[in-house]
Formats: sequence, C-alpha cells, structure tokens
Amino acid sequence: MVRSALGVLTLNGAGTGAAAVHDQNYVLLSNTNATNPGQAVIFYGSGLGPTTGNETVSQTGANASGDLTAIPITVQIGSRTAQVLYRGRTVFPGLDQINVLIPSLDAAAYGCNVPVLITTNGVVANVGTIPVAQSGTTCPAAAVGGGNSGVMTRQEEVNRWIAAGTYKTGGVGSGRSTSYAIDDLNGGAAIITKQDTFSAAFTQVGGADLGRMLRAELPASYAQYTPTVGGCVVYNTIPPDPWPQITRRALDAGPAIVSTGPNGVAVAERNNQQVGGLTYSARNLSNTDVNAGQYSFTGSGGPDISAFQGNLEVYPDLVVLNSPDDFRTINRSSSLTMRWNGGDPQTNVQIQGFSFTVSSTGIPNGTPTVFLCLAPNTAGQFTVPASVFSQLPASTSFMSSGLTILVRGSIAVGSASRGNRVQIPNLDYRTAANSWSWAFSPRYQ
Repeated sequence: MVRSALGVLTLNGAGTGAAAVHDQNYVLLSNTNATNPGQAVIFYGSGLGPTTGNETVSQTGANASGDLTAIPITVQIGSRTAQVLYRGRTVFPGLDQINVLIPSLDAAAYGCNVPVLITTNGVVANVGTIPVAQSGTTCPAAAVGGGNSGVMTRQEEVNRWIAAGTYKTGGVGSGRSTSYAIDDLNGGAAIITKQDTFSAAFTQVGGADLGRMLRAELPASYAQYTPTVGGCVVYNTIPPDPWPQITRRALDAGPAIVSTGPNGVAVAERNNQQVGGLTYSARNLSNTDVNAGQYSFTGSGGPDISAFQGNLEVYPDLVVLNSPDDFRTINRSSSLTMRWNGGDPQTNVQIQGFSFTVSSTGIPNGTPTVFLCLAPNTAGQFTVPASVFSQLPASTSFMSSGLTILVRGSIAVGSASRGNRVQIPNLDYRTAANSWSWAFSPRYQ
C-alpha cells in the first residue's frame, strides 16, 4: 500500500490514450475543442490519497476534505510543468479531481495528443494525452509518419490531385538496420545482425478517402496512437486503417533501379512476389553499402514510368550509444534513458517497444501492449518514463521439450531523413530518403 497512486481516467476506459478531461466550462476536450496555454482544465481519476471525510456519502459540506495540499503533486504537459490549482475529491465518493493551468509549450509540442504525466507523492500515474493548440479550438494534427517534414508539397498540388481523384506517388530509399537478439538457450549470447537495404516502390492511389489522406486527416480516435514530439503513447489495440476507402495499384518502372554511391553500385531488381504488389529491392547487400555521402540513382523506365534519375544525400549513421547490455532486462518500475548521435539533425527519433504474455503452450495472450515515443534528433537522448514501462506486461515463459522458453519483448530506436523530391516523369509526388533502425530484445520484468 502507498499513500497515493493516482489512476487517470481515459476515454477508452483502459488507462491509455486520450484522457477524459474537461475545460473550464465543463465541456470534454476533443480535437475540435482543444485547450490553449493559460486555460484551466480538469483531470479526473482515483487514488489521489486519503481524506478525512465520510467516503460513503456525497463529498459536500462537512464531508468535503477540500484541497489536499498535503499530497505532493507535479503535472507535466508536454515537457513543461503545469500549475496545479486544486487537487481533491469531487462531490462523488472516490472520484478525484485535479485542476491545472495549461503552460506554454515548445512550438513543435502542440498537437491533438500532448502527453500528460502526473506524479503524486512520488508515484507516477498512467500517461494520458490531451489536445493543446497554440490558439483556437482545433488542435494541429500530427504529420503522418512522425512529423519529418523535409519533403513538402504545395497546397495547389494537393488540390489538383484531389480534384483529379487519383495521384501517382513513389519513393526510392536506402537504409541500415542493426538488431541484437538474445539466445537464452545458449548462455544468453547476443546475436548481432546488421543489414543495409536499397529499395523503391511506385503506386497509383485513388478512392473516396484520397482527399482525407492527402490532407493527413486522421480520425479523432487515432490520437491514442500518435505521440507528439517529446511525449509517448501506450496502446494495446491494433491501429485501424485511417483511410479504409483507398485503392492502390503498383506501377512498373522497368526491370531495375541502379544506385551509385561511395561504396559502388547497388541494383534494386523488380520483384513481383512481394505482399502488396510490385516492388524493387537489392539483394545480398553487405552491411557497409549504405554509408554517409552523395548517391545517385537511375531507372531505365517501364510500362508505367519513364526513365528517370535522381540524387540522395545520406547522413552519418544514427548510432545508439547505450550498451546492448542495457536492454537485456528492463525493469518496468524504472525509467530508461536512450542516447544516440548521428542521423539527420532536422528530423525526429522514434522509440518504440512492446511486450506480451503467452499461455503455457506458448500461444500469445491477445494483442501486445505497445509504447511509442518521439524526440527531436538534436536532443541526443530521451528518457522513457517508468509510467510507460509499467503499462507493459512482464515477459513470460513456457515449457517446450523440457526447456524453458523466455518470450522476450522489443525496444527499438529509428529515424528517417528528411529526404528530397525527385523529378520522375509520369509521377505526381516522388521522394528519396534514408532510414536507420536499432532493435533489441529485452526481458520486461
């Protein structure tokens, strides 16, 4: 037992995603009723702490304990500390109320799902999100893909594509992934895999949801899956398709796309067997093919796309500076600071992890619980709070052929460069970009 352990009410009833918060007029916050700096909002929950009143009746008059100032409390909204105006019971027994004043946020932190971290008497509550706009009542929606905005479109382009009812898009990219897997059956040895990639895909897109997709309009419920920069979200449901009425057709750009860079030539061959249709990917690349430097690429053209050429600047590797041993076991009651350098300094770094439990026969028990955080690359580090890890289930094991099999979870760090637009005939929107990813397989305990 602890003196205070607040549980914040959320709209999904599961303690994750959008918090159930009212504005100063007692209207529920939403993407079209966002709050602003300087405004007061009301959080609800339970477990704030003991009171002196009679908890079996309405908390009014002699039964009301008033402001529980003896309970130490901090409220972090985005990365800023909010002023607490009141903490105590509502008129309903067991239902707590916390009134806070919204602080001014960093420009990039405003959004429809700004994370809120409430700590009472040293105990961190579950993380919820609220919509905060710099001004007005409509919160700024997060950009699809994490908010890296180096490749921009003009409004007249978007309007033209929507009016046409279809548009053709494509991308050429290179990447490097590094993974550390733990072999628990052989003394806990780390299995290290590093892989470089060069790939491309081209698609014609249409359908009734084309306008919503091009305007990056996400359903209000999607806020629980999209953190703002500097924050995290936790969820245990599969994100729905935000634009279900979209049609896609893979486009043929010819037999291969050739990239030339500091370490020579890579050839992405046409592959008709990939899930989702025709794609291009290089085979048997070494783990030193995609290094920093200037790259050029060419395509000979095919039935749908004419011959083209383009360029791509690859930044130095995004490198995780933590020791891999930091991720063998993650204590869910402690925070963990991820550190990195390199990558594109003008983009964001994504930190994601998951954990799930299994039955005695190794069958997963439902959907994994996932956390997702965003941080600016230039920060060089990000601390995933214990309140996030505590919402993940502890790793479990099962027996097979007399052996105990530990089912590990995952934690990964990744980023994509801003990229650049490429002039390719017959395509409306085409980009070239680089990406990096690091993955580890921790035991969550």
